[in-house]
Amino acid sequence: MMRSLYAGVSGLKVHQTKMDVIGNNIANVNTVGFKKSRVTFQEMLNQTLRGASSPQGGRGGTNPMQIGLGVTLGSIDVIHSPGSPQSTGRTLDMAIEGEGYFVVGQGAQRFYTRAGNFDFDYSYNLVNPNGYYVQGWVADSKTLQLETGDLSKITNINLGELASKTINRATSNIEIGKNLDSRIVASGVETYTYSLSNDEITNFNPLDPETYLRIKLDSAVFNNEFTINGIDYATMLTNSNAWEFNPVTGELIIKDLDVFNLTSAGDFDINYRKADHITPIKIYDSQGNSHEAVVSYYKSADNTWLANVTIDGELVQLNSSPGTEFIHQIEFDEEGKIISGQTLDFTFTNSIFGVAVDPLEVKIDFSGLTQVAMDTTALGLSQDGFEPGSLESISVNTSGTIVGTFSNGQSIDLAQVAIATFRNPAGLLKVGNTLFQVSKNSGEPQLGIPGVDDKGVIKPETLEMSNVDLSEEFVEMITTQRGFQANSRIITTSDEMLQELVNLRR
Repeated sequence: MMRSLYAGVSGLKVHQTKMDVIGNNIANVNTVGFKKSRVTFQEMLNQTLRGASSPQGGRGGTNPMQIGLGVTLGSIDVIHSPGSPQSTGRTLDMAIEGEGYFVVGQGAQRFYTRAGNFDFDYSYNLVNPNGYYVQGWVADSKTLQLETGDLSKITNINLGELASKTINRATSNIEIGKNLDSRIVASGVETYTYSLSNDEITNFNPLDPETYLRIKLDSAVFNNEFTINGIDYATMLTNSNAWEFNPVTGELIIKDLDVFNLTSAGDFDINYRKADHITPIKIYDSQGNSHEAVVSYYKSADNTWLANVTIDGELVQLNSSPGTEFIHQIEFDEEGKIISGQTLDFTFTNSIFGVAVDPLEVKIDFSGLTQVAMDTTALGLSQDGFEPGSLESISVNTSGTIVGTFSNGQSIDLAQVAIATFRNPAGLLKVGNTLFQVSKNSGEPQLGIPGVDDKGVIKPETLEMSNVDLSEEFVEMITTQRGFQANSRIITTSDEMLQELVNLRR
């Protein structure tokens, strides 16, 4: 039989295969995230009629004589170039701008896709149209912290617990900044004289708060120079139930006259330091109740300030150093930059919060303070607590973070989608439903955060369309059709030649 007959058959086969691929490309021209394929051919084996010879014996060399035996498939490649982004206005539609694939899962299996048409099911699982779970990181329902650095915490994104509950956060960090005026001169101890009457002594009842002595001081702070009728700071701490002091209002309440030797009518002195500035800031406990925290400052020496902290008017013990239990010291250098006392950590367990409320563990950051020749403006810049609120809406940003907006005005990062990249994306295996799977030649997935390292960013409310170019496909279809026709002509012509050969015996 003629070799050309089989060559033509091989040509028909590969062009039919190429037409199948072109047809699939065109069929998926509007498929979200679809990646087109291309077909390449390569020649089949060659039959050597005469081998090559080298020059020798005064004669030149000769080239080999070979006849090709047809064509075969070289490759069917998936082209992973990005498709055109299409805006949809739909919150959970996502497209990747750059390298990478969304990660979706079914049981222990993981698949990879560029199709970002996601939605929540009735259990608040984020899923693709086939019900595969979209994977990433989910915020802890108690701490509301989103730990995206730990790859072991990548899981199916489910917002059920976060979406169905009210959320609140106890204050744990307070930031204070701006300026303390360096022109303020450190003042001495103030003295307030109170005239105690016989009626106040006679009517006094330690069990009746209405009979307590209530004295209003002017902008007072509390330190080891604070004395009442000569009773010193250490004695006052030992008898803490005998008095109460609110530096914010300056109100001093004496609950036990005997402790302060107030047994007869007459004048007695109260010595104290005046506050130069106060910084109020609203904070929250573990149940979302709001409280007023106040930092009261006074300048004790050049470049040195001391501060009290109160919560709802209750003095907070800041350390255990004798004589300075309620004082925090802040120091500045000659240029007005803070050099010590940048942070203050304390725990507040006062019963006014109620037995069911956790102790407040708070860190105050004073590092934003300066001391220059400008008016004092020290204020609370931020705090991380908030009152209870329920989820009202969600949005997605360019890092793939699903952000929840709550009725208390808070925007909380609820989850973040993961992105996978591969050393050889062309080695991924198509498994249908616009999904890919790892193969032996794709390399292992490199998981991470959108926009970090070599991973693309997320375009919210956008879908990546198919990367099929119809004009290219139609041109390929024409050349494929002509190639098929030409190969069929080879068979026809070879058949006619064989027919002539058979007819020779006539």
